[in-house]
Amino acid sequence: MRLAPKFILVSLGIALLPLGWAGVQLTRSMDRSLRSATEKLQQTLAQRAADSLQRRMDNVVDLMTFARGMIVFSGKKVPVSILETVMNNTPLVTNLWVYQLSGKEQAAVHRFGSAPGVGAKEWAKAKTAIGQRGFYLSPVTGGSGGSPHILGVVPLNDEMGYLAARVSLSMLGETLRALDLGVNGRAYLLDKKNEVLASSLSDRVLLTRVGLPRVWSDPQWTQGDYVGFDGQRVFGAQAPLLEFGWRVIFEQPAAQALNMVAQARRGILVTVVGAAGFAIVLAGILSVWVVRPLRLFVNVVRKMKSGEFDSLIEVQSRDEVGDIAQALREAQPELEKRVRDSLLGRMSRMIGHDLRTPVEALRNSLDAIVPHVKGADETAVRHFKLSYSTLDWISDYVEDMLTVGRDRALALRPVSLNDVVRHVLARCSVVEGVQLVQAFAADLPPVALDEREAKRAIANVVKNALEAVSVKGTVTVTTFGADGAAVMRVKDTGPGFSEEKKRRLFDEFTTKESGNGLGLLVIKRVMDKHKGRVAIESAVGKGTTVDLIFPNQP
Repeated sequence: MRLAPKFILVSLGIALLPLGWAGVQLTRSMDRSLRSATEKLQQTLAQRAADSLQRRMDNVVDLMTFARGMIVFSGKKVPVSILETVMNNTPLVTNLWVYQLSGKEQAAVHRFGSAPGVGAKEWAKAKTAIGQRGFYLSPVTGGSGGSPHILGVVPLNDEMGYLAARVSLSMLGETLRALDLGVNGRAYLLDKKNEVLASSLSDRVLLTRVGLPRVWSDPQWTQGDYVGFDGQRVFGAQAPLLEFGWRVIFEQPAAQALNMVAQARRGILVTVVGAAGFAIVLAGILSVWVVRPLRLFVNVVRKMKSGEFDSLIEVQSRDEVGDIAQALREAQPELEKRVRDSLLGRMSRMIGHDLRTPVEALRNSLDAIVPHVKGADETAVRHFKLSYSTLDWISDYVEDMLTVGRDRALALRPVSLNDVVRHVLARCSVVEGVQLVQAFAADLPPVALDEREAKRAIANVVKNALEAVSVKGTVTVTTFGADGAAVMRVKDTGPGFSEEKKRRLFDEFTTKESGNGLGLLVIKRVMDKHKGRVAIESAVGKGTTVDLIFPNQP
């Protein structure tokens, strides 16, 4: 998979997984908290409705008690006006009667026309209840889809009889509708038989127990969610009216009660979708910011692989990507040099091996011809000498190529650097006009060298110095110890070279106008193998100083 899709997937995972998990946990927590708060609210509203109904019923009893006082105060004749006052101030009362002790009707006022009076059985129950607690409230009648009501009776005095009132419970629905029941809240008044006596739903016929939710018939149920009689999921709670054995049920549709949870879920969904979009945009920016430089790196590496080393990476950033670009920029010259050295090494080994055999054959042929040439003139002798010197030059060149090209292990042994330098200088030919000065340290300790390869490096340094002074000048060769190392210094009075030339000294084949420049590579390769150093100081017109520094323990 490419980096850009990886960035998108990782960014989406980072953005959505924690946010989604937190959203689920938050929604669950809100759902639990809101359910608990909703149930408490249902209970509070149910109790409020029960208290309101209780006050209305207490108001009926209070007005009847007030009317009794007024009637008793008026004497034996009952004024109808008093009954009308009670009727007008109590909407729940539809009929009022005053009965003698014998049960004969003495006076009556009716709101909606006359109504049957109190039967003999009813009077018997009323008298028993009055004797026990001072008043009588009958069971609910007419509650199965009709007009539920109760009968209340209070005594007037021992001479005047009783005051009876017919109370319409369906009128309590007005009390329920006047309450603040919240959004789509509704309340019901149920009797002991679970019949609906009153409801806040003005447009609904009172239902019987058959059509009511099952939980309303469960004696253990107090509150919770359930399926209402109209098929909706609702939250409900109940509160009792203990004096009458009734109870009030309050309920609210679950969609309304849990509206905040639904809004929270929608908000969380919007947040998650927004986070996903942000993650995708961020991944796109990251892919452009990171993937583009990486593609440049890949292209540059491919060009290096094909031999192109001039494609420098231009990434102007100060982060890890910029560090990689800088590292590649810094590595390009070294990689180019290593590739070039590797090619040069392979080519040097091939050419060196191919030239060694014919050079030896020519030398052997000259050695075989010379004894047979007698009385040769000066021209022939001069040409023979030139042939021998040319073969020596070719042999040295072949050895230089093999030294550069081969990668064999060094054969180190302790030797005297002074002896190695003297052996090299003894083979050097110094032209007339050039002075070779030698000065060796007497106490120079032995160093571990591969004598054969060390001689090649020393010979090339001396040879370059002699060629630099050309036909007139001085070459000074000295040895000394420094910081636990043995140093050979070669100083010439030649023309020298510039600082810029010095920086590119080992990157070019030669520093001279003519020549192959292979000697510099030989010197560098030999010193690197010995874990030593080459130190060069030069200035135009002031000559050159070269130090070969051999460590005691390479």
